[in-house]
Amino acid sequence: MRIARFRRRHHRAVAINGKPHGLHFAHAAAIGVFDGGDAARAREWRAAEIPAANGHGTAGALARLYGALARGGELDGVRVMSKDEVAKCSIEQSNGPDKVLTINTRFSQGFMMSQPGAELGPNAKSFGHPGAGGSLGYADPEAKIGFGYTMNKMQASLLIDPRATALIEAVYASM
Repeated sequence: MRIARFRRRHHRAVAINGKPHGLHFAHAAAIGVFDGGDAARAREWRAAEIPAANGHGTAGALARLYGALARGGELDGVRVMSKDEVAKCSIEQSNGPDKVLTINTRFSQGFMMSQPGAELGPNAKSFGHPGAGGSLGYADPEAKIGFGYTMNKMQASLLIDPRATALIEAVYASM
């Protein structure tokens, strides 16, 4: 397995509306995950089971997984989720202040949903999740799109990274 080295960059504290990002960002920053060091490459970090952090995969793998979800939970004969459960991914469960991230968020069951300034494309039923440093995966069931973006230069983005936003806009402009 190839594990890319991150380009070193000067770490700076990041705040939104004068507040720190949240506890998981503070912990990851404290151990050097975001500072361009080798903490994110360590076997211990990659092997840890942290539900809200440290998923590992390629952009293609993210797009394929979300592509299956965008098509009702199945792709190429492999079902990853039932149609009924996929439908629930587009139903808002919470919308407002997030006590962990310390910003407003909008969630379905387990996925973030579009919100002002953090749109997952133009369609209301899209769902997915941003990841550390700017990565993003999402499904758009209306357009049948699975989207995956990963990068090797970590950025301090909490919701949708501007680089991913530009790619999202390009995808829909090309249709």
